[in-house]
Amino acid sequence: MAEHTLIIEWIGIILLFTFGITMFCQGHFIIHGKNGYKHSEREKQKMADARKQVEDLFKNESRNDWTR
Repeated sequence: MAEHTLIIEWIGIILLFTFGITMFCQGHFIIHGKNGYKHSEREKQKMADARKQVEDLFKNESRNDWTR
């Protein structure tokens, strides 16, 4: 009987360990926005930064054209 209890405990430990690793991986994917997970605020900020860079680039280009 003690053998069966020991086997059940080890199966529980292995399943708990596997669950923990799975949750750790899912958290990593969510934080880094991988495997279909998206962080909407981060995406909005990236778009705003890219838009600002393009606007600054065009402003600098137009100023350089007038100063020549």
